[in-house]
This record gives sequence, C-alpha cells and structure tokens, in this order.
Amino acid sequence: MSRAGRIFEGVHAVSLAVWFAALAGAGLAAGVAFPAMKSLDPGLPGFSAYDGPHWLIAGGHVGRGAFSIAEKIVLVSAAAAVVSLAAAERAAPAERWRSLARWVLILTAGSLAVWQGLVQSPRMNRALDTYWSSARAGMNDEADQARRAFEAMHPSSRGLMTLAAACVLGAIAAGGLGASGRADA
Repeated sequence: MSRAGRIFEGVHAVSLAVWFAALAGAGLAAGVAFPAMKSLDPGLPGFSAYDGPHWLIAGGHVGRGAFSIAEKIVLVSAAAAVVSLAAAERAAPAERWRSLARWVLILTAGSLAVWQGLVQSPRMNRALDTYWSSARAGMNDEADQARRAFEAMHPSSRGLMTLAAACVLGAIAAGGLGASGRADA
C-alpha cells in the first residue's frame, strides 16, 4: 500500500475509534451519573416546588451535557471517517466485498448520527426543557407529563446509539481485515 494510502487508513481508523469512544463514553457517563444521583437522593433548591424525584433532574443535567458533547464529536468523527475512507480507497482500492461492507457500516452509522442530531435529540431536549422549567415552577403535573414524554423516547434513542456503535465497531473490524488481505500487501 502506498504511503498516502497508509496515512488515510490511519486517519480513518482514528476517526472510527474516536466515534466509538464518544458513543460509549456518553452511555458510560449516563450509566454512572443516574445510579449515583439516585443513591444520593439530592434535593435541589431550584426545584423545591417540584414534588417528584430530584435525582432524575440532577442526573439529567449531567447526562445532557455528556450527550451534547458526544453528538458533536460523533458528527465530526463521522465526517472524517467518510472523507478518509474515500481518500484511502482512492489511494489503494480495497477488495469489493470489504469496500462495500465498510461503506454500508459507515453510512448506516452516519445516517443514525444525523437522525439523532437533527431529529431525536431536539425532540428529547424540548421534553427535558419543558420538564425542568415546569418542575422549577412547581407545575408538577406538567413536569411529570414532559418527563414521561422524554422517557418514552429514551429506548429508541438508546437503540439508535447502540446500533450506531455496533456499525462503527463493524467498520473497525472490516478495516482490520483488509490489513492483511489486500492483494498488494
């Protein structure tokens, strides 16, 4: 493989690793924050008029920040992965099956990231904003309704992120398979 091909493959591998780390890191942050907040059972002075569980609000503030950062990293990493794969394949064309597998996995994960960023997250954030502003104002019924709306969206969001992470891992594996399987290697 040419030097340019190796460089582009390296950039591609790093892009995929960062992409996966952002997805896994956001999930890990939520997986740590929510149980910790639940066990602490905090009372939040700014939400004193809300009679619902304050640990969900506290954990949500941590989780929202982690997911917001992850979304930005995912979008930049996805773009870098697409551009670097195109450049790598131009510099050193891969076997057809391998190229197809990589593109399908990356474009699937990228499509999921775009859906998450443009559709799913804004919907969830609107529900969170309503939940938190209603809770702060002591409008308990409205807060609980918004919390339930958010919770109803959560499984599909988790599923999108899990599928995207699986696709990124698959793309990493497909890239690794080619390291020894190229005709010119």
